[in-house]
Amino acid sequence: MIRGIIPFTLLYFSLKNKPLFYFLIPIVIFYSISLMQKSLIVSIMIPLILYSITNRSYLKSIAYTAIAIVGVFILVYATNPNLRATQEEIHAEMLKNGHLYLEEENTSMIGGFLSASDLIYTRIFVTTGLASGYWFEKIPSTFPYAKGCGYHFLAPMIGCNFNDFDYSHIIYDITYIKEAKIGLKGTVTVANFVYDYANFGYWGLLYSGIILAAFLVFLEKIFANSFKWIISLNALFIFWLSSGAFHTLLFSGGWIITIFMFFILKHHIIQEEK
Repeated sequence: MIRGIIPFTLLYFSLKNKPLFYFLIPIVIFYSISLMQKSLIVSIMIPLILYSITNRSYLKSIAYTAIAIVGVFILVYATNPNLRATQEEIHAEMLKNGHLYLEEENTSMIGGFLSASDLIYTRIFVTTGLASGYWFEKIPSTFPYAKGCGYHFLAPMIGCNFNDFDYSHIIYDITYIKEAKIGLKGTVTVANFVYDYANFGYWGLLYSGIILAAFLVFLEKIFANSFKWIISLNALFIFWLSSGAFHTLLFSGGWIITIFMFFILKHHIIQEEK
């Protein structure tokens, strides 16, 4: 709901009620950073950035982009203690836990900035592809096709225990063995079509494409005559299909709420653009 309602509300008020927009945006930025979730500050700013670009308001787009970037780096810095600790503090902590500290590690502000940049680059351009590769390696050679049981919403309807086919958690445990042994819990999230492959093999890839194409046609009908809004509100969700299931993004990812809010206010929005 946060990913759907807040970005839409900011974009809507940036056009319809600027005083309210300027009142809300610092609260929203503070709130999103406080939740300690890096993608949230990005998802909140992306509609504003894209709308500004399509509207040729380039200075605004640069300002909104800067807010998103600064927010991400604040969170990377806050959630990685090694980036803000001194060498002496890290050395003492590593000795306490029976590890050796790498003396050549750079803990300066510049080093921290470069390290954060590397983490973000790796997450966007490397991790997603690697994760999908893990699934293709293990399914069906190690784990069988789920045949519908890999969908959380569908498993109870067809008499399955979803936990037996929750490959996102299962593959994490056998891929990141060291982390799993010390009790860390995680998921290996993958592109939308990989979930469908995990359930129905290569036929899953086919129907995944058909369903997505049909949904994009539906979007075109809903957002007809509003090119700026269809790009601004949907581009990020489409990008997230590279690391999330379609049904998850649609319902718990906020996509359906975004579409619904646009549909309800469509008349006012189109009039404003004219």
